[in-house]
Amino acid sequence: MAKSKSRGRGTWIWIIAALVLAGGCVEFRGADPEQDAPGEGGGGGGGAGGGATGGGAGGDATGGGGAGGDATGGGGAGGAGAGEAAAPRSCGSRELGTELLCGPEEISCCDSRLVPGGTFDRNFAGAREADGAYPATVSGFLLDTFEVTVGRFRAFVDAGGGTQASAPEAGAGEHSKIPGSGWSADWKGWLEEDTAALKAALHCDPPRSTWTDDAGPNENLPMNCVTWPEAFAFCAWDGGRLPTDAELNYAAAGGDEQRSYPWGEGIDLSRASYGCLGDADAAPACSLDDFSPVGSKPMGAGRWGHQDLAGGVSEFVRDSSDPLQIPCVDCARLDPSSMGNYVVVRGGSALDSEASLYTTSRGVYRIPGRYDPGMGVRCARNPPSAE
Repeated sequence: MAKSKSRGRGTWIWIIAALVLAGGCVEFRGADPEQDAPGEGGGGGGGAGGGATGGGAGGDATGGGGAGGDATGGGGAGGAGAGEAAAPRSCGSRELGTELLCGPEEISCCDSRLVPGGTFDRNFAGAREADGAYPATVSGFLLDTFEVTVGRFRAFVDAGGGTQASAPEAGAGEHSKIPGSGWSADWKGWLEEDTAALKAALHCDPPRSTWTDDAGPNENLPMNCVTWPEAFAFCAWDGGRLPTDAELNYAAAGGDEQRSYPWGEGIDLSRASYGCLGDADAAPACSLDDFSPVGSKPMGAGRWGHQDLAGGVSEFVRDSSDPLQIPCVDCARLDPSSMGNYVVVRGGSALDSEASLYTTSRGVYRIPGRYDPGMGVRCARNPPSAE
């Protein structure tokens, strides 16, 4: 059964079989993901182990994000193209004492962890669903441990990123196994004209916007109010790319474990930020205080140690909102215009009800523009070519 909830600028779609969920006003819209069409509006308002990059703890390091080896192509201000990931540049330097650190263990905010490849059923969470109708296979990839923080996004803005003058080069941010998945020159006009306009736009909802024009106490909060083109441009600039819908779903569900939440079953505020409950005031009294610093809820870590895969901010993926593909082997829906410029977001935000945090949840967001305080980003990275 598909459920949708409109929250201001956004539409969330939940693929849920036989469950009645509380919270908010919910409309039922049919039983098949292929029949779900995006409504008018924008976005839903949103451990240890594995391989690590950026000097993070746990597992084997990949050389600071895969620097060296094969050339990344499309480098420079435009960001990396296909091939091996470049070293993230949004977290400063450990040697110079400027490294940005996140989480209780104070590891690099640019830490990445390996998600081993495998096969699973998309939008399927075991007993929660009637069957697994959308099998998918993903190859191993690196996924940032944390959502992009205000501090990391500040480095991007300070470098002139996120504007038409600094648009990524064509092909930047490409998935190494999906040709044509990189940046399109046609999207340049979706970026703000200059840095002043970008900074103004990032204050999309002053009571709840995490961005500040000057560095301050919000640096480790998840960056919100970003658009899909800005998220794409940031990840390309930082040596990565947007994860595909299948990849982020796979990571959140724990692959073939098909988890209902990234950590397993059951939900409470020790595992995720949701429902505008972070400041102990019930919704709709949503505020900046409902957002928690990234990585501050380690009990909510996913199977491979990724933090905040549910709650925090809703995360953009590479895909448009077309029906799920069958078969799917390293697949992605690449053309946003095919569905009226709607793209997919996953994970739910601190401003959304708990229903949006299910690994079966799939929201849609219209581009360009339509800034929303629930929208954020987490970057994926192509693994070393030797893998």
